[in-house]
Amino acid sequence: MTNTNLFLRFEQICKIHRCSITFTKEDGPYYLDGKRRIIFCPSHFPTQKWKIKVFCHELAHHFQNSLDTFKPNNQNLSELLTYELDADRLAYFICLHYFSEFKIHHRTYICYQNREEVDFLRRWYGL
Repeated sequence: MTNTNLFLRFEQICKIHRCSITFTKEDGPYYLDGKRRIIFCPSHFPTQKWKIKVFCHELAHHFQNSLDTFKPNNQNLSELLTYELDADRLAYFICLHYFSEFKIHHRTYICYQNREEVDFLRRWYGL
């Protein structure tokens, strides 16, 4: 599958779930709750599998926010870690549903397990 086809697929999936995706060259990935938009920078991810994994994670944030399942206190690291881990768990199943042909293993959906990743999360949320 070409990157162009992959990005068209991302757009179609977003349309199904009433959100949008913006492709950028400098910023992302992240989810803008108030705008129901995924910001995605394809050049940050070297392979299609990584692009899919990250897209599914950001789509999971859209589901989390749409359903009001859990909105973390942005000043509480424990709540933020739970929020991100839940997004990864959900992203794995999103990936199975929409991208089963890519066979992305569930272990690749375990984030924020080492100090470097937790430090990134702290910086991201300004803690």
